[in-house]
Amino acid sequence: MGGRGRSDATQSFAVGWLTLAVLLGCITAVGESLPVEQAAAPMVRAECSHGQCANEFIVLLDMWERLVNFRSGLIHMMYASMDAGFVVVAPFVHQTKVSRMFSLPHHFLERRMKVTPLDTYFDVDTVRHIVPVADFEDWAGRTKKFLRGNEWRVVSVVSALVKFGYSGITISNGTEPYAWCDDADVENDVGIRNRRGQIEHLDAGKYRALTKHVVYERIVCVDGRTVSGESITKEHFRKLFQFVRDGVSDPDMPITLAFGNYRKEAYVEYAYRTAKTLAPKFNSKNILSDSLGLSKLAYTQADRFIESKMGGSPAYIAVHFRAGKTMDRVQTSDFSGEYFKQWGEWCLRQLHEEVQKIQREHPDTNFSFYVATDLLNDGMRGGEAPRGLAIAAVLKALHENLFSYFPGAATLDSNTDLHDVGADTMGMASLTDLSMSVKATHFVSQLDSFSKMVGWERQRLNLSPSHIRGCAHSIQDARERRYDFPPARA
Repeated sequence: MGGRGRSDATQSFAVGWLTLAVLLGCITAVGESLPVEQAAAPMVRAECSHGQCANEFIVLLDMWERLVNFRSGLIHMMYASMDAGFVVVAPFVHQTKVSRMFSLPHHFLERRMKVTPLDTYFDVDTVRHIVPVADFEDWAGRTKKFLRGNEWRVVSVVSALVKFGYSGITISNGTEPYAWCDDADVENDVGIRNRRGQIEHLDAGKYRALTKHVVYERIVCVDGRTVSGESITKEHFRKLFQFVRDGVSDPDMPITLAFGNYRKEAYVEYAYRTAKTLAPKFNSKNILSDSLGLSKLAYTQADRFIESKMGGSPAYIAVHFRAGKTMDRVQTSDFSGEYFKQWGEWCLRQLHEEVQKIQREHPDTNFSFYVATDLLNDGMRGGEAPRGLAIAAVLKALHENLFSYFPGAATLDSNTDLHDVGADTMGMASLTDLSMSVKATHFVSQLDSFSKMVGWERQRLNLSPSHIRGCAHSIQDARERRYDFPPARA
Protein backbone atom coordinates (compact mmCIF):
# COMPACT_ATOMS: atom_id res chain seq x y z
CA MET A 1 0.00 0.00 0.00
CA GLY A 2 2.82 2.39 0.86
CA GLY A 3 4.29 1.87 -2.60
CA ARG A 4 1.23 3.52 -4.10
CA GLY A 5 1.93 6.76 -2.27
CA ARG A 6 -1.35 6.81 -0.37
CA SER A 7 -1.47 8.75 2.89
CA ASP A 8 -2.12 7.07 6.23
CA ALA A 9 -5.45 8.89 6.40
CA THR A 10 -6.48 7.58 3.00
CA GLN A 11 -5.41 4.05 3.92
CA SER A 12 -7.34 4.26 7.17
CA PHE A 13 -10.43 5.51 5.36
CA ALA A 14 -10.25 2.77 2.72
CA VAL A 15 -9.84 0.02 5.31
CA GLY A 16 -12.65 1.43 7.44
CA TRP A 17 -15.01 1.80 4.51
CA LEU A 18 -14.35 -1.70 3.20
CA THR A 19 -14.72 -3.14 6.70
CA LEU A 20 -18.10 -1.47 7.05
CA ALA A 21 -19.10 -2.71 3.63
CA VAL A 22 -18.13 -6.30 4.44
CA LEU A 23 -20.08 -6.15 7.69
CA LEU A 24 -23.12 -4.95 5.77
CA GLY A 25 -22.59 -7.72 3.23
CA CYS A 26 -22.93 -5.28 0.35
CA ILE A 27 -19.45 -5.07 -1.21
CA THR A 28 -17.46 -7.67 -3.07
CA ALA A 29 -13.79 -8.22 -2.40
CA VAL A 30 -11.82 -5.85 -4.60
CA GLY A 31 -8.25 -4.75 -5.11
CA GLU A 32 -7.04 -1.40 -3.88
CA SER A 33 -7.35 0.40 -7.18
CA LEU A 34 -10.02 0.30 -9.85
CA PRO A 35 -9.09 2.14 -13.06
CA VAL A 36 -11.78 4.25 -14.67
CA GLU A 37 -11.91 1.97 -17.70
CA GLN A 38 -12.79 -0.89 -15.35
CA ALA A 39 -15.47 1.04 -13.48
CA ALA A 40 -18.14 -1.27 -14.90
CA ALA A 41 -16.69 -4.15 -12.88
CA PRO A 42 -19.12 -4.43 -9.96
CA MET A 43 -17.98 -3.34 -6.52
CA VAL A 44 -21.50 -3.77 -5.17
CA ARG A 45 -23.06 -7.21 -5.06
CA ALA A 46 -26.11 -7.48 -7.31
CA GLU A 47 -28.38 -8.47 -4.43
CA CYS A 48 -27.43 -5.23 -2.65
CA SER A 49 -27.18 -2.82 -5.58
CA HIS A 50 -30.75 -1.55 -5.07
CA GLY A 51 -30.42 -1.02 -1.33
CA GLN A 52 -31.80 -4.41 -0.27
CA CYS A 53 -29.11 -4.70 2.41
CA ALA A 54 -29.70 -1.25 3.93
CA ASN A 55 -31.64 -0.08 6.96
CA GLU A 56 -31.08 3.64 6.44
CA PHE A 57 -32.33 5.57 3.41
CA ILE A 58 -32.46 9.13 2.12
CA VAL A 59 -35.25 10.14 -0.26
CA LEU A 60 -34.83 13.35 -2.26
CA LEU A 61 -38.19 15.10 -2.68
CA ASP A 62 -37.05 18.49 -3.95
CA MET A 63 -33.75 19.79 -5.32
CA TRP A 64 -34.90 23.12 -6.82
CA GLU A 65 -32.38 23.39 -9.67
CA ARG A 66 -32.60 21.80 -13.07
CA LEU A 67 -30.79 19.00 -14.85
CA VAL A 68 -27.07 19.75 -14.52
CA ASN A 69 -27.23 21.20 -11.02
CA PHE A 70 -29.60 18.60 -9.61
CA ARG A 71 -27.21 15.98 -11.01
CA SER A 72 -24.42 17.63 -9.00
CA GLY A 73 -26.54 17.60 -5.85
CA LEU A 74 -27.41 13.94 -6.39
CA ILE A 75 -23.74 13.06 -6.83
CA HIS A 76 -22.88 14.91 -3.61
CA MET A 77 -25.45 12.87 -1.70
CA MET A 78 -24.23 9.60 -3.23
CA TYR A 79 -20.67 10.39 -2.14
CA ALA A 80 -22.00 10.98 1.37
CA SER A 81 -23.75 7.61 1.20
CA MET A 82 -20.53 5.86 0.15
CA ASP A 83 -18.82 7.10 3.31
CA ALA A 84 -21.69 7.10 5.81
CA GLY A 85 -23.34 3.82 4.77
CA PHE A 86 -26.93 4.88 4.03
CA VAL A 87 -28.60 4.37 0.63
CA VAL A 88 -30.00 7.09 -1.62
CA VAL A 89 -33.35 6.37 -3.25
CA ALA A 90 -33.34 7.38 -6.92
CA PRO A 91 -35.62 10.43 -7.27
CA PHE A 92 -38.29 11.09 -9.87
CA VAL A 93 -37.80 13.82 -12.45
CA HIS A 94 -40.20 16.05 -14.37
CA GLN A 95 -39.21 18.82 -16.79
CA THR A 96 -35.55 18.35 -15.80
CA LYS A 97 -36.32 18.97 -12.10
CA VAL A 98 -36.71 17.01 -8.89
CA SER A 99 -39.62 18.84 -7.28
CA ARG A 100 -42.13 18.20 -4.53
CA MET A 101 -45.04 18.38 -6.97
CA PHE A 102 -43.66 15.34 -8.84
CA SER A 103 -41.60 13.63 -6.15
CA LEU A 104 -43.52 10.33 -5.90
CA PRO A 105 -45.29 8.05 -8.42
CA HIS A 106 -48.78 9.01 -7.28
CA HIS A 107 -48.15 12.65 -8.25
CA PHE A 108 -47.77 11.54 -11.86
CA LEU A 109 -50.53 8.96 -11.83
CA GLU A 110 -53.19 11.25 -10.38
CA ARG A 111 -52.56 13.55 -13.34
CA ARG A 112 -52.65 10.58 -15.73
CA MET A 113 -49.03 11.18 -16.66
CA LYS A 114 -46.24 8.74 -17.36
CA VAL A 115 -43.99 8.30 -14.32
CA THR A 116 -40.41 9.41 -15.05
CA PRO A 117 -37.86 7.86 -12.68
CA LEU A 118 -34.23 8.95 -12.62
CA ASP A 119 -33.12 6.33 -15.14
CA THR A 120 -35.21 8.13 -17.77
CA TYR A 121 -32.58 10.86 -17.59
CA PHE A 122 -29.39 9.16 -16.40
CA ASP A 123 -27.68 5.77 -16.56
CA VAL A 124 -28.25 4.71 -12.97
CA ASP A 125 -27.27 1.06 -13.50
CA THR A 126 -23.63 1.98 -14.16
CA VAL A 127 -23.45 3.94 -10.90
CA ARG A 128 -24.80 0.91 -9.04
CA HIS A 129 -21.51 -0.84 -9.76
CA ILE A 130 -19.94 1.79 -7.49
CA VAL A 131 -22.56 2.57 -4.84
CA PRO A 132 -26.00 1.10 -4.00
CA VAL A 133 -28.91 3.20 -5.27
CA ALA A 134 -32.45 2.10 -4.42
CA ASP A 135 -35.37 2.34 -6.81
CA PHE A 136 -38.60 3.57 -5.28
CA GLU A 137 -40.18 0.12 -5.38
CA ASP A 138 -37.22 -1.43 -3.53
CA TRP A 139 -37.40 1.23 -0.83
CA ALA A 140 -41.20 0.97 -0.62
CA GLY A 141 -40.97 -2.77 -0.05
CA ARG A 142 -38.40 -2.33 2.71
CA THR A 143 -40.47 0.26 4.60
CA LYS A 144 -44.05 -0.97 4.18
CA LYS A 145 -46.50 -1.05 7.05
CA PHE A 146 -50.18 -1.90 7.35
CA LEU A 147 -52.34 0.81 8.90
CA ARG A 148 -55.52 -0.33 10.60
CA GLY A 149 -57.94 2.14 12.18
CA ASN A 150 -59.93 3.92 9.49
CA GLU A 151 -57.27 3.43 6.82
CA TRP A 152 -56.82 -0.32 6.31
CA ARG A 153 -54.11 0.13 3.74
CA VAL A 154 -50.46 -0.68 3.19
CA VAL A 155 -48.17 2.35 3.25
CA SER A 156 -44.44 2.98 3.09
CA VAL A 157 -43.13 4.98 6.03
CA VAL A 158 -40.77 7.94 5.91
CA SER A 159 -39.44 8.29 9.43
CA ALA A 160 -38.82 12.03 9.19
CA LEU A 161 -39.35 14.75 6.66
CA VAL A 162 -36.27 17.00 6.64
CA LYS A 163 -36.36 20.76 6.20
CA PHE A 164 -33.03 22.54 5.69
CA GLY A 165 -32.72 26.05 7.06
CA TYR A 166 -30.61 28.32 4.86
CA SER A 167 -31.80 31.71 6.12
CA GLY A 168 -29.31 32.34 8.92
CA ILE A 169 -31.42 31.10 11.84
CA THR A 170 -29.35 28.72 13.96
CA ILE A 171 -30.83 25.23 14.28
CA SER A 172 -29.52 22.96 17.03
CA ASN A 173 -30.61 20.36 19.56
CA GLY A 174 -27.88 21.60 21.89
CA THR A 175 -24.99 19.64 20.40
CA GLU A 176 -25.82 18.94 16.74
CA PRO A 177 -27.09 21.17 13.87
CA TYR A 178 -30.60 19.69 13.78
CA ALA A 179 -33.71 19.50 15.96
CA TRP A 180 -37.30 18.30 15.89
CA CYS A 181 -39.66 20.89 14.42
CA ASP A 182 -43.05 19.19 14.35
CA ASP A 183 -45.18 22.31 14.22
CA ALA A 184 -47.90 23.50 11.89
CA ASP A 185 -45.87 26.27 10.24
CA VAL A 186 -43.08 23.92 9.23
CA GLU A 187 -45.57 21.28 8.15
CA ASN A 188 -47.32 23.78 5.90
CA ASP A 189 -43.95 24.77 4.43
CA VAL A 190 -42.53 21.34 3.60
CA GLY A 191 -45.55 19.01 3.70
CA ILE A 192 -47.16 17.87 0.47
CA ARG A 193 -50.83 18.73 0.19
CA ASN A 194 -53.50 16.60 -1.42
CA ARG A 195 -55.63 17.85 -4.30
CA ARG A 196 -57.98 19.54 -1.83
CA GLY A 197 -55.07 21.60 -0.52
CA GLN A 198 -54.87 19.68 2.75
CA ILE A 199 -52.15 17.76 4.57
CA GLU A 200 -53.83 14.49 5.41
CA HIS A 201 -53.36 12.99 8.89
CA LEU A 202 -53.56 9.21 9.36
CA ASP A 203 -53.63 6.61 12.13
CA ALA A 204 -55.00 8.93 14.82
CA GLY A 205 -52.55 11.65 13.85
CA LYS A 206 -49.39 9.55 14.11
CA TYR A 207 -48.62 9.85 10.40
CA ARG A 208 -49.16 12.47 7.74
CA ALA A 209 -49.57 11.57 4.09
CA LEU A 210 -47.16 12.50 1.34
CA THR A 211 -49.37 10.47 -0.99
CA LYS A 212 -52.01 7.80 -0.52
CA HIS A 213 -49.32 5.16 -0.05
CA VAL A 214 -46.39 7.12 1.43
CA VAL A 215 -46.55 8.67 4.90
CA TYR A 216 -44.16 10.42 7.26
CA GLU A 217 -44.13 10.49 11.04
CA ARG A 218 -42.08 13.49 12.13
CA ILE A 219 -40.26 16.59 10.87
CA VAL A 220 -36.65 17.43 11.65
CA CYS A 221 -35.00 20.75 10.77
CA VAL A 222 -31.33 20.83 9.75
CA ASP A 223 -29.05 23.87 9.67
CA GLY A 224 -28.22 24.06 5.97
CA ARG A 225 -25.33 26.47 6.48
CA THR A 226 -23.54 24.31 9.02
CA VAL A 227 -23.82 21.05 7.07
CA SER A 228 -22.28 22.67 3.98
CA GLY A 229 -19.04 23.27 5.88
CA GLU A 230 -15.85 21.31 6.40
CA SER A 231 -16.75 19.98 9.86
CA ILE A 232 -19.23 17.39 8.57
CA THR A 233 -18.16 13.73 8.61
CA LYS A 234 -19.98 10.42 8.52
CA GLU A 235 -20.55 10.85 12.26
CA HIS A 236 -23.06 13.57 11.41
CA PHE A 237 -25.22 11.09 9.51
CA ARG A 238 -24.74 8.34 12.09
CA LYS A 239 -25.97 10.66 14.82
CA LEU A 240 -28.77 12.11 12.68
CA PHE A 241 -30.17 8.67 11.83
CA GLN A 242 -29.90 7.64 15.48
CA PHE A 243 -31.58 10.87 16.60
CA VAL A 244 -34.52 10.08 14.33
CA ARG A 245 -34.59 6.40 15.31
CA ASP A 246 -34.82 7.41 18.97
CA GLY A 247 -37.72 9.73 18.24
CA VAL A 248 -40.09 7.62 16.12
CA SER A 249 -42.71 5.13 17.23
CA ASP A 250 -41.22 2.06 15.49
CA PRO A 251 -37.41 2.20 15.74
CA ASP A 252 -37.08 -1.37 14.45
CA MET A 253 -38.21 -0.34 10.97
CA PRO A 254 -35.66 0.93 8.42
CA ILE A 255 -35.13 4.65 9.02
CA THR A 256 -35.84 6.97 6.11
CA LEU A 257 -35.10 10.69 5.89
CA ALA A 258 -36.96 12.53 3.12
CA PHE A 259 -35.20 15.77 2.18
CA GLY A 260 -37.91 18.30 1.42
CA ASN A 261 -35.73 21.20 0.24
CA TYR A 262 -32.28 19.75 -0.44
CA ARG A 263 -29.82 21.93 -2.37
CA LYS A 264 -26.50 20.96 -3.90
CA GLU A 265 -24.66 23.26 -1.47
CA ALA A 266 -25.69 21.09 1.49
CA TYR A 267 -22.92 18.62 2.36
CA VAL A 268 -20.83 19.92 -0.54
CA GLU A 269 -17.52 19.99 1.36
CA TYR A 270 -18.14 16.52 2.75
CA ALA A 271 -18.84 15.23 -0.76
CA TYR A 272 -15.69 16.83 -2.19
CA ARG A 273 -13.58 15.42 0.61
CA THR A 274 -15.02 11.93 0.14
CA ALA A 275 -14.43 12.06 -3.62
CA LYS A 276 -10.83 13.11 -3.02
CA THR A 277 -10.32 10.30 -0.52
CA LEU A 278 -11.73 7.71 -2.91
CA ALA A 279 -9.82 9.01 -5.95
CA PRO A 280 -6.81 6.65 -5.59
CA LYS A 281 -9.09 3.62 -5.36
CA PHE A 282 -10.81 4.42 -8.64
CA ASN A 283 -7.99 6.26 -10.41
CA SER A 284 -10.52 9.05 -10.92
CA LYS A 285 -10.99 12.44 -9.29
CA ASN A 286 -14.76 12.09 -9.52
CA ILE A 287 -15.77 8.49 -10.14
CA LEU A 288 -19.50 9.12 -9.71
CA SER A 289 -19.54 11.94 -12.24
CA ASP A 290 -17.50 9.74 -14.57
CA SER A 291 -20.12 7.00 -14.18
CA LEU A 292 -23.43 8.91 -14.17
CA GLY A 293 -23.87 9.46 -17.89
CA LEU A 294 -26.97 10.22 -19.90
CA SER A 295 -29.60 7.51 -20.17
CA LYS A 296 -30.00 5.00 -22.98
CA LEU A 297 -33.29 6.70 -23.82
CA ALA A 298 -31.51 10.03 -24.35
CA TYR A 299 -29.16 8.47 -26.89
CA THR A 300 -31.98 6.53 -28.53
CA GLN A 301 -33.80 9.82 -29.11
CA ALA A 302 -30.65 11.28 -30.69
CA ASP A 303 -30.13 8.24 -32.92
CA ARG A 304 -33.71 8.45 -34.16
CA PHE A 305 -33.34 12.15 -34.88
CA ILE A 306 -30.08 11.68 -36.78
CA GLU A 307 -31.66 8.92 -38.85
CA SER A 308 -34.90 10.75 -39.63
CA LYS A 309 -33.74 14.37 -39.93
CA MET A 310 -30.03 14.28 -40.76
CA GLY A 311 -29.69 11.44 -43.23
CA GLY A 312 -28.19 8.80 -41.01
CA SER A 313 -24.78 9.55 -39.57
CA PRO A 314 -23.37 12.71 -41.12
CA ALA A 315 -20.49 14.72 -39.76
CA TYR A 316 -22.17 17.57 -37.94
CA ILE A 317 -21.32 20.45 -35.64
CA ALA A 318 -23.66 21.01 -32.71
CA VAL A 319 -24.00 24.67 -31.71
CA HIS A 320 -25.52 25.68 -28.38
CA PHE A 321 -26.76 29.20 -27.65
CA ARG A 322 -28.57 30.14 -24.43
CA ALA A 323 -30.13 33.58 -24.24
CA GLY A 324 -32.58 33.29 -21.36
CA LYS A 325 -30.20 33.44 -18.43
CA THR A 326 -28.47 36.63 -19.60
CA MET A 327 -31.82 38.16 -20.54
CA ASP A 328 -33.23 37.41 -17.10
CA ARG A 329 -30.26 38.94 -15.31
CA VAL A 330 -29.89 42.17 -17.27
CA GLN A 331 -33.44 43.10 -18.29
CA THR A 332 -34.32 44.78 -14.99
CA SER A 333 -31.62 47.35 -15.83
CA ASP A 334 -31.87 47.16 -19.61
CA PHE A 335 -35.43 48.26 -20.34
CA SER A 336 -34.73 49.09 -23.98
CA GLY A 337 -33.08 45.72 -24.58
CA GLU A 338 -30.08 47.35 -26.26
CA TYR A 339 -27.48 45.77 -23.98
CA PHE A 340 -29.11 42.34 -24.33
CA LYS A 341 -29.21 42.76 -28.10
CA GLN A 342 -25.56 43.71 -28.40
CA TRP A 343 -24.51 40.94 -26.02
CA GLY A 344 -26.45 38.37 -28.06
CA GLU A 345 -25.00 39.52 -31.38
CA TRP A 346 -21.48 39.48 -29.94
CA CYS A 347 -21.95 35.97 -28.53
CA LEU A 348 -23.34 34.65 -31.82
CA ARG A 349 -20.37 36.11 -33.70
CA GLN A 350 -18.03 34.29 -31.32
CA LEU A 351 -19.79 30.98 -31.88
CA HIS A 352 -19.75 31.53 -35.64
CA GLU A 353 -16.02 32.31 -35.56
CA GLU A 354 -15.38 29.07 -33.68
CA VAL A 355 -17.36 27.10 -36.26
CA GLN A 356 -15.46 28.75 -39.11
CA LYS A 357 -12.20 27.77 -37.42
CA ILE A 358 -13.31 24.12 -37.34
CA GLN A 359 -14.32 24.28 -40.99
CA ARG A 360 -10.92 25.68 -41.97
CA GLU A 361 -9.20 22.88 -40.06
CA HIS A 362 -11.29 20.26 -41.91
CA PRO A 363 -11.65 21.65 -45.46
CA ASP A 364 -12.64 18.30 -46.95
CA THR A 365 -15.56 17.73 -44.57
CA ASN A 366 -18.99 19.07 -45.44
CA PHE A 367 -20.39 19.60 -41.96
CA SER A 368 -24.08 19.98 -41.32
CA PHE A 369 -25.36 21.79 -38.22
CA TYR A 370 -27.52 20.99 -35.23
CA VAL A 371 -28.62 23.94 -33.10
CA ALA A 372 -29.62 23.54 -29.44
CA THR A 373 -31.10 26.71 -27.99
CA ASP A 374 -33.56 27.89 -25.38
CA LEU A 375 -35.18 30.00 -28.11
CA LEU A 376 -37.01 26.80 -29.13
CA ASN A 377 -39.15 24.12 -27.43
CA ASP A 378 -40.28 26.23 -24.46
CA GLY A 379 -36.64 26.40 -23.41
CA MET A 380 -37.35 29.28 -21.03
CA ARG A 381 -40.19 27.59 -19.21
CA GLY A 382 -38.02 27.47 -16.10
CA GLY A 383 -39.04 31.02 -15.18
CA GLU A 384 -37.07 33.16 -17.62
CA ALA A 385 -39.46 35.39 -19.55
CA PRO A 386 -39.08 38.69 -21.41
CA ARG A 387 -40.40 41.70 -19.52
CA GLY A 388 -41.82 43.96 -22.15
CA LEU A 389 -42.10 44.14 -25.92
CA ALA A 390 -38.58 45.48 -26.42
CA ILE A 391 -36.95 42.42 -24.86
CA ALA A 392 -39.31 40.10 -26.75
CA ALA A 393 -38.29 41.79 -30.00
CA VAL A 394 -34.62 41.18 -29.20
CA LEU A 395 -35.33 37.48 -28.68
CA LYS A 396 -36.98 37.31 -32.09
CA ALA A 397 -34.04 39.08 -33.73
CA LEU A 398 -31.51 36.79 -32.04
CA HIS A 399 -33.46 33.77 -33.26
CA GLU A 400 -33.22 35.07 -36.83
CA ASN A 401 -29.52 35.89 -36.49
CA LEU A 402 -28.74 32.47 -35.05
CA PHE A 403 -30.09 30.68 -38.09
CA SER A 404 -28.57 33.15 -40.53
CA TYR A 405 -25.16 32.14 -39.15
CA PHE A 406 -25.99 28.43 -39.43
CA PRO A 407 -28.32 28.09 -42.43
CA GLY A 408 -30.11 24.79 -42.84
CA ALA A 409 -29.34 23.77 -39.27
CA ALA A 410 -31.40 20.90 -37.92
CA THR A 411 -33.40 21.66 -34.78
CA LEU A 412 -35.56 19.55 -32.55
CA ASP A 413 -39.33 20.02 -32.66
CA SER A 414 -40.50 18.66 -29.32
CA ASN A 415 -44.02 18.20 -30.71
CA THR A 416 -43.03 15.82 -33.51
CA ASP A 417 -39.46 14.56 -33.06
CA LEU A 418 -39.69 12.83 -29.68
CA HIS A 419 -40.85 9.27 -29.06
CA ASP A 420 -42.46 7.62 -26.04
CA VAL A 421 -41.89 10.50 -23.62
CA GLY A 422 -45.38 10.94 -22.16
CA ALA A 423 -46.04 14.41 -20.79
CA ASP A 424 -42.41 15.31 -20.19
CA THR A 425 -41.68 16.78 -23.62
CA MET A 426 -39.69 19.69 -22.19
CA GLY A 427 -37.44 17.36 -20.22
CA MET A 428 -36.85 15.01 -23.13
CA ALA A 429 -36.21 17.94 -25.47
CA SER A 430 -33.43 19.07 -23.11
CA LEU A 431 -32.05 15.54 -22.92
CA THR A 432 -32.10 15.16 -26.69
CA ASP A 433 -30.32 18.49 -27.14
CA LEU A 434 -27.69 17.19 -24.73
CA SER A 435 -27.29 13.81 -26.41
CA MET A 436 -27.19 15.38 -29.89
CA SER A 437 -24.45 17.72 -28.65
CA VAL A 438 -22.50 14.82 -27.17
CA LYS A 439 -22.73 12.74 -30.35
CA ALA A 440 -21.70 15.63 -32.62
CA THR A 441 -18.40 15.53 -34.46
CA HIS A 442 -17.67 18.89 -32.84
CA PHE A 443 -19.52 20.86 -30.16
CA VAL A 444 -19.46 24.68 -30.01
CA SER A 445 -21.04 26.59 -27.14
CA GLN A 446 -20.89 29.51 -24.78
CA LEU A 447 -19.78 28.64 -21.26
CA ASP A 448 -22.74 27.57 -19.12
CA SER A 449 -24.07 24.56 -17.22
CA PHE A 450 -25.27 22.89 -20.44
CA SER A 451 -21.82 23.08 -22.01
CA LYS A 452 -20.26 21.72 -18.82
CA MET A 453 -22.56 18.70 -18.91
CA VAL A 454 -21.80 18.06 -22.58
CA GLY A 455 -18.10 18.46 -21.87
CA TRP A 456 -18.19 15.93 -19.02
CA GLU A 457 -20.06 13.43 -21.17
CA ARG A 458 -17.81 13.86 -24.20
CA GLN A 459 -14.77 13.40 -21.98
CA ARG A 460 -16.34 10.32 -20.37
CA LEU A 461 -16.86 8.82 -23.83
CA ASN A 462 -13.38 9.86 -25.06
CA LEU A 463 -14.76 12.21 -27.72
CA SER A 464 -13.13 15.38 -29.01
CA PRO A 465 -13.02 18.34 -26.60
CA SER A 466 -15.70 21.01 -26.69
CA HIS A 467 -15.10 24.41 -28.29
CA ILE A 468 -16.19 26.96 -25.68
CA ARG A 469 -16.46 30.74 -25.89
CA GLY A 470 -17.03 32.88 -22.80
CA CYS A 471 -19.99 35.11 -23.79
CA ALA A 472 -19.86 36.79 -20.38
CA HIS A 473 -22.23 39.62 -19.51
CA SER A 474 -22.12 42.40 -16.92
CA ILE A 475 -25.16 43.57 -14.99
CA GLN A 476 -23.31 46.76 -14.08
CA ASP A 477 -22.50 47.46 -17.73
CA ALA A 478 -26.15 46.91 -18.61
CA ARG A 479 -27.15 49.37 -15.90
CA GLU A 480 -24.61 51.94 -17.10
CA ARG A 481 -25.31 51.28 -20.80
CA ARG A 482 -21.78 50.21 -21.58
CA TYR A 483 -21.57 48.07 -24.69
CA ASP A 484 -17.95 46.90 -24.60
CA PHE A 485 -17.48 43.16 -25.13
CA PRO A 486 -16.01 41.17 -23.59
CA PRO A 487 -17.01 43.13 -20.49
CA ALA A 488 -14.25 44.24 -18.14
CA ARG A 489 -16.52 43.47 -15.16
CA ALA A 490 -18.31 40.21 -15.82
